[in-house]
Amino acid sequence: MFERGIYNSIVLSHSRSLREIEVRSLDDVAIARKQASLERLVIDGLSEALHIPDLGEASHIKHLAIRNSPGVDDLSFLNSLKSLEIFEFYSDIASSVDFSELSSCKNVRKMVVHSPSLTDIDFTTSMPRLSHVDFSESVNLLTVKVLETRGKKGQSRISWAQLPYSRMYDEVSIVERGRASGDEIFDPAEDDLILLDD
Repeated sequence: MFERGIYNSIVLSHSRSLREIEVRSLDDVAIARKQASLERLVIDGLSEALHIPDLGEASHIKHLAIRNSPGVDDLSFLNSLKSLEIFEFYSDIASSVDFSELSSCKNVRKMVVHSPSLTDIDFTTSMPRLSHVDFSESVNLLTVKVLETRGKKGQSRISWAQLPYSRMYDEVSIVERGRASGDEIFDPAEDDLILLDD
């Protein structure tokens, strides 16, 4: 019926109670920032540079997924997401993303980072609730030994992991090893997304 941009500017821009939204343009970001009930935000294919200090009224989201969005290379807005429990980042190209910004996400339980830009995961030591990780496509990740220190000082142990190289499973004791052949980090209900797309 409507072209996506027109639908967003006419209908979604007046909404304040969306629970899920997919962002594909900077105009969509402006709509997302106004959503007081937003729980899940997917940024997909955003090529324009995204430089926002925070997500405004949407700063209480629980699930953030950034997929193939070269415009998102600054993750400093994550420090405003105090309720974030699930973080996903997918990128096929190397960029200057600073994943250490994730250290401010104290409530993240599940994390997926598939990016050639990920080379170390020292930031996970500042994430006390982290228990599920998937770094399986982060081929430049050198070691996961830092995950072995978890479980001390009140941190959750890593109970599920999918890692890029089999040798990495020897570096850390994990309760359950993820396999690329079907184990998923998310429950089916967590992975459902109602796309606001035509």
